Amino acid sequence: MITKAARREYYERNRARINQRQRAYYARTRERRQELNRRSLRGLYAEDWARMWDAQQGLCYLCGEDLNNGVKVVLDHDYSCCPKNRGCPACWRGLAHTNCNVAVGMARDDPAVLRKLADALEAAKEQVNERRAARGEQDFLFAIGGEQDR
Repeated sequence: MITKAARREYYERNRARINQRQRAYYARTRERRQELNRRSLRGLYAEDWARMWDAQQGLCYLCGEDLNNGVKVVLDHDYSCCPKNRGCPACWRGLAHTNCNVAVGMARDDPAVLRKLADALEAAKEQVNERRAARGEQDFLFAIGGEQDR
């Protein structure tokens, strides 16, 4: 029987080789695992994904930006249709960036909440710009060593 100390020593000696082998394994199987996960949870096959991608012309259905920009792409679906962590073709909404999908989820899938957030954000940005413009002269004086109090 191999002792715990012997296993630890073996791992320490061979850590780089073991880690390299694990990375290679996960790289080989990542796409397959993702496909199986999409199929088992959402009933989504690779052909469905490709069809949706083509229909959306490779753009996020929420923000309209390119899906090939290095951000993870997910299938957004309506949670009121199927049980948690499940889905069906009837509740698929489209392919989206993870961040876009999270934003919709945080707003509880309510367009009114998203509109209210957008209005509040626009108003806040406008106020910040007004304050920055009003103190623009003060910042210039402060930067050149003029007025020290803000």
